[in-house]
Amino acid sequence: MNARRLRPGRLAGAALASLFAAAGAARAQVQWMSESPSLSPPARRDAVLIGDANEGAGATLFGGMSASGAPHGDTWRWDGTAWTRLAPLLSPAPRSESAAEALPDAGIAVLFGGLDAAGRVLDDTWLFDGSQWSSASPRFRPPGRAGHSMTHDPGRNICLVFGGRGASGEALGDTWTYDGSAWQVGDPQIRPAARWGHSAIYDPTVGGIIVIGGKDERGTVYDDMWHYDGANWRRLAEGALRPPARHDASIARHPALGVTVLFGGVDDHGVALGDTWIWSGTEWTGWCSWAARRRAPRRRCARTRGRSLRSAWGRSTRAKVL
Repeated sequence: MNARRLRPGRLAGAALASLFAAAGAARAQVQWMSESPSLSPPARRDAVLIGDANEGAGATLFGGMSASGAPHGDTWRWDGTAWTRLAPLLSPAPRSESAAEALPDAGIAVLFGGLDAAGRVLDDTWLFDGSQWSSASPRFRPPGRAGHSMTHDPGRNICLVFGGRGASGEALGDTWTYDGSAWQVGDPQIRPAARWGHSAIYDPTVGGIIVIGGKDERGTVYDDMWHYDGANWRRLAEGALRPPARHDASIARHPALGVTVLFGGVDDHGVALGDTWIWSGTEWTGWCSWAARRRAPRRRCARTRGRSLRSAWGRSTRAKVL
């Protein structure tokens, strides 16, 4: 399957040249491929997919919501070519909207919270060693929640839990860390507004975890961006070009290019987005697929200042900043 060609938007000066040079070098290595394994997990949404704690090519899938509205409680392993359903002696209760992350130094993955079959928020902690689950719910732990984020900070070797939706449907804005054995609650004076459905990832260029977007129980959808350095929060990219407000977007690190990629989500009008944004560590660049341009308002697509730019994929595009 051929990789889809992308149309970059705005990234100024040397940063643009650097990104395109890196993209050109990585083009032969980075492609989308269609996989058709003989065995696959049943369809679901709001599951967790955990990358290998040892930085291998595999991943573990757990939970999620089925088409019928019942949560899954199965565990699946992807080894890079095939899926295998695992049969651990113990498992977390079926759930959706939980969060999980690997702790590589400990060789485990951590799962916390989610929604059970009755729609109740959960406050349990589970550890996965690659084959078996074990319950590790200490007395001191975060309140139950769903729709939160859990992100590994390799510099501090902790998992950060932020936000989520509480037992009464309220947005949460607390900050918790887990080191593989104990939870600790942070008490920063400045913090992001309470929210759920935000995107979070560790960014080595800023030396901490970044959080962007999300929504709350009043229907507010956020477009702000925050950085957590292990002790304090600070707001990033204020007044700068950045992705429009959204929740439930996908975010991932692109090691070959040294950037963070944000895709899609749902905007403040309930419209599903199809735009792609790149965070260089200092600024955002955005572009839209033509399909996304037809579906979304034109203001959703970031553009360059009327210049035609030659992309690393051999296409040019002309646009302007709105």
